[in-house]
Amino acid sequence: MRTVPAANLVDLTAAIMQGGGSSPDEARTIARRLVDSNLVGHDSHGVLRVRKYLEWVQLGWLRPNTPPTIVFESDAIAIIDGNRGFGQVTGEFATNLGIAKAAHMGIAMVGVCLLHRRGYFRQELDVDGNQSEVPEVWPVAEV
Repeated sequence: MRTVPAANLVDLTAAIMQGGGSSPDEARTIARRLVDSNLVGHDSHGVLRVRKYLEWVQLGWLRPNTPPTIVFESDAIAIIDGNRGFGQVTGEFATNLGIAKAAHMGIAMVGVCLLHRRGYFRQELDVDGNQSEVPEVWPVAEV
């Protein structure tokens, strides 16, 4: 089995995602998160997702370069619409908003809806504000 350095795999994955229609920034965000999943042992939500992502883009289920929008917001709460864009992008947006709200109010709750069909993970923050992903496990027949 060939081993590819993580940085090289991020570059390759980003190039593929960009070729599939994502902007350079979006492609890099997706690539970084997919490779991170591989690095922590969640290969089912790593770079093998690329083929499905490109398929879902072609089918219109997933919309590249579609920024998330805030559909409800208060000082400590927000609901984010992913607009069927990539969860990695929407997740980072929601996480950063939640961190800012928590820093201001001492607590925050952010909900996210309308992501693409499959392949997402739950994002969590530790007490130091570091983000991590916990991938959902889907039956092989559904992936």
